[in-house]
Amino acid sequence: MGVRRIAGRQKIMNINLDSKWNNLSGEVNGKRAYIRVNAGLRPLAGAERYAQELIISVRLQQPKDNGLPSDEELVILDNFEDALRPLLQEQMESLLAVVMTTDGFRDFIFYTSDMNSAVRRFQVLQPSFGNLQIDVSSKPDKQWTQYERFS
Repeated sequence: MGVRRIAGRQKIMNINLDSKWNNLSGEVNGKRAYIRVNAGLRPLAGAERYAQELIISVRLQQPKDNGLPSDEELVILDNFEDALRPLLQEQMESLLAVVMTTDGFRDFIFYTSDMNSAVRRFQVLQPSFGNLQIDVSSKPDKQWTQYERFS
């Protein structure tokens, strides 16, 4: 992705969307969880431009007993993410902030400046991954609640 320039209220910030991810493990709601948090987005957390949360949730097809993906399914999820992330992050429209895997699901949590466009972009990609069970939800979130929860 490289470094992108974002105009803030008072200054222009250089943001590298892939510069630093923190890896966490533990429990969420009593279930084993692995979480990646995009620490490189810290300067943008709570930015008015990205006041809507978009969650793309993939149900695991054959989770292990602990609710996490098998090695084979992990490859499919990684391929999905590799296609999804650049598509939604194009022109800094949406930002992937958190990836959480727990209890038979992998959630991709984005903050977006244009929800309708982000959903349309996702719909273009979805047929390529028709074998995945995917749920999409959104809500206003000016405080970046999920991001702050794990960062």
